[in-house]
Amino acid sequence: MLMRKFPETLVLTTILIACSPSQSFRNSMSNSADYDRHRMSRLVMPMDGVGSQDTMIFEATISPSFPADDPAAEKQRMAWLDSWLEVRKLCPDGYEILDRRPFDTLDYNPAHHDLRYELRCKSAGPAA
Repeated sequence: MLMRKFPETLVLTTILIACSPSQSFRNSMSNSADYDRHRMSRLVMPMDGVGSQDTMIFEATISPSFPADDPAAEKQRMAWLDSWLEVRKLCPDGYEILDRRPFDTLDYNPAHHDLRYELRCKSAGPAA
């Protein structure tokens, strides 16, 4: 009976190993720019009563790798924001940051991010 189940067990084990992500795949995902962007930031569209219809909120997390007042970390956060806008096909003419501040205790912050940016898309200039 044991001999009969061995091939089935071997096949199942082989399939499970083949389908599971490899260590190199997991490492490449954790080193991906998109991984950090998704893990450490988000772009929030305004809801009724929150901000105005022409503004958006970008939220970001600070960490030892991305401290709050570090120019390199801020540059990375702006790259994440640019990626979010590109993916959503927003602000083709650029944007302006209206406000950057830490989240306040009473702010709605379900993702537990640390920084909050309010931004508005720039409109295209008059046609020449």
